[in-house]
Amino acid sequence: MVTNEIRHIHFIPGKTPPTTDSRTLKMKMILRAGNLPTVPQTFDLDTAYPGLTDVQIFLNNRYGDCVTAQHAHQEYRFEFFEQRKQIAITDNDVGTEYFKETGGGDTGLNMLQSLKIWRQTGFPIGGQIYKIHAYASIDWTNHNEVMLGCMLFNGVCFGMQVPQSAVNQTNQGLPWTVVSNDGGNAGGHAVYMLKWLKIVSINEIGPVILTWGLYQQATWAFWDKYVDEAYVIIDERDSWVDQASDPLDIPALEAYLAQIGSAPSNAITVTTTTVPAGTVGKTYSAQLNATGGTLPYVWSIYSGTLNPGLLLSQGGVIKGKPTKAGTKKVTFLVADRAGSQSGIILNVTVKKKGMASGIINGRLFGGKQKWISHYSGFSEQHS
Repeated sequence: MVTNEIRHIHFIPGKTPPTTDSRTLKMKMILRAGNLPTVPQTFDLDTAYPGLTDVQIFLNNRYGDCVTAQHAHQEYRFEFFEQRKQIAITDNDVGTEYFKETGGGDTGLNMLQSLKIWRQTGFPIGGQIYKIHAYASIDWTNHNEVMLGCMLFNGVCFGMQVPQSAVNQTNQGLPWTVVSNDGGNAGGHAVYMLKWLKIVSINEIGPVILTWGLYQQATWAFWDKYVDEAYVIIDERDSWVDQASDPLDIPALEAYLAQIGSAPSNAITVTTTTVPAGTVGKTYSAQLNATGGTLPYVWSIYSGTLNPGLLLSQGGVIKGKPTKAGTKKVTFLVADRAGSQSGIILNVTVKKKGMASGIINGRLFGGKQKWISHYSGFSEQHS
């Protein structure tokens, strides 16, 4: 049983739209179908980790660092499994990695790209580098596959588009359910599923999600409507034990990894990280750019809205004559001719007449751009 705690959540979008990469493993490719366990009616991963405390928000109430925060929650369990104790993970560990991966701005992260970084260069925690061995996508529309992934791989990391109704339900201590008027898309979020339990208030079993430092219950109907990507993680080990009775097919995994490592990638990537500020009443134009994929590109708004008076063209130009000052956090999506896509979260700011314009997500100091954060641990200068 999970008792939802009432919180006052300030949701900050931090997951950019999902990307596709033909080289990404699929979980079903590395499992031995005949050795899979039966999925129980209810399941709680944390029963395997008595004494583990995991209620940290990891700065996700101040920054869009949900992707690296999700990694931290899962790393707790990986290392508890290996070391039989809880390692220390700090806000500084999570925030530093987040701003390193974004390049300094609070622009959110792509889940697949961040998983690649976790595997290739690792996640620095307390002066030590923690790497994963591999990751695999799962069919999130198949509940049985999702639950198997959760059981076999210490939970499932997944991405979703958060409706405003879910933020409201969290703040009221209610489970996430589908409602007739969800208030619109508040933005992308990366979270961690590690249980499925009975929701007492509606007498229904559903997934339990760790986010914002609390265990949030949801219905499977909510999952089906709002989840847009999901992965399992194979943790890095000093040695692998492979027996014929194991569900994970290690030889198949290693063969796929070797094959993928030699395959080229033509994934599309957004290269724009900031846009200039506009001024009320003055003509504005800013070009969004990307690389890779197959031309032509088509741009759209994935979540959020532009400032009044501004529009986005399919060619990626934000243009118009803004009529109202303010800052809008917008998730932009770009798709190529082959159907691959990528995205970025940007602040689009319009200033009042007479105010100096500047760089969005950063400020200029003595000719250098310095990323400013309310958390003093993150300050980075770029020439």
